[in-house]
Amino acid sequence: MNILFVNATRSWGGIKSWMLRLGEYLQNRGHQVQFACLKGDELIGRCEDAGLVCQPMTFGPDYSPLAVMRFLKLIRKNRIDLVISNVSKDIRTAGIAARIAGIAHVNRLGLYGDIKDKFKVRLEYTRWVDKVLVPSLGLYEHLDRLDCLNGKLKVIRNCVKTFPLRINRNEKVRFAVVAVLSPRKQVDKIITAFARLPESLPWELHIGGFGSELERLKAASRRHSLDRRIFFHGRISDPYDFLKDKDAGILYSTSEGSPNSLLEYMTMSLVVIASRIEGVRDIIEDGIDGLLVDPSSTDDLSTSIRNLIENPELRYRLATSAHQKIQREYDIDSGYREIEIELQKAVNRKHVHQIRKPPTEMNYAKRQHDST
Repeated sequence: MNILFVNATRSWGGIKSWMLRLGEYLQNRGHQVQFACLKGDELIGRCEDAGLVCQPMTFGPDYSPLAVMRFLKLIRKNRIDLVISNVSKDIRTAGIAARIAGIAHVNRLGLYGDIKDKFKVRLEYTRWVDKVLVPSLGLYEHLDRLDCLNGKLKVIRNCVKTFPLRINRNEKVRFAVVAVLSPRKQVDKIITAFARLPESLPWELHIGGFGSELERLKAASRRHSLDRRIFFHGRISDPYDFLKDKDAGILYSTSEGSPNSLLEYMTMSLVVIASRIEGVRDIIEDGIDGLLVDPSSTDDLSTSIRNLIENPELRYRLATSAHQKIQREYDIDSGYREIEIELQKAVNRKHVHQIRKPPTEMNYAKRQHDST
């Protein structure tokens, strides 16, 4: 297959990590893979490091005829068989081009807020999207109520590299947070929960990530006089390397689809504390694979943190169980192989049931562009 990944988002997030890792896997499997993203996007450098082709693009406004023609030219020049997209901007440019070119278009949704139940969105998913991949059963059930997605949804779990079990036993328990530092991740409340612990408890908190909340979080650490216990590592290019000497990982989000960071904690043998929310409960069974806490109660979070610090055997039991689950259910080879099969099915289906290009596609795009 000749595959084009398209992503018009400006910040780094889980979807770009997913696309990048899947792209590497598919290229190693012998497929032709390239990416298209905004000019200046971090994805360009990441693709270069991974040996992947990345084309900077000007997406312009939604339904831009110029952007559609740029993508159509790219698709035809490189004989693309399949477009993989994420956000609406992708669909309203590369998705239209894929439709005109008569090739398969697979959309990947990872969060509950990724799609709005509006007429325009329903029309786009009906006309321009062939398949929608989601990472969790909870997200599938949430989206399945939309008629425009009937028969198009497929659950394929996120997956990670698997590593040998290696439980750390640091004298000061090292907690990790790997996240885009946005309000949804509630890292400020994680700092508050640590500030409520008795001073005598041995711990460190290592925060890997960047985003709009970074300076505010540093200020909160200083305000609580935790500068010598909380460490900000900035942008993390290799989460596995960052996590290899940590004991526990925390995910305290208000909403998630199927968080990559949670799986990364588990495969690196960290014990996990996570929010009791959809997307997380699909992965973690409370008290078996980790500890689930109320995302609106920092007292609940603080209690669980203290419990792990004071109980090394509990840390060992939960981390071991979580690691075993990764080995059984989230191995990258079996997970990406399943995606590869679904993508090939989409391409084959398009070849067999090729539909003549509707003459109104570009006209519709132009009308939408003119009305905005």
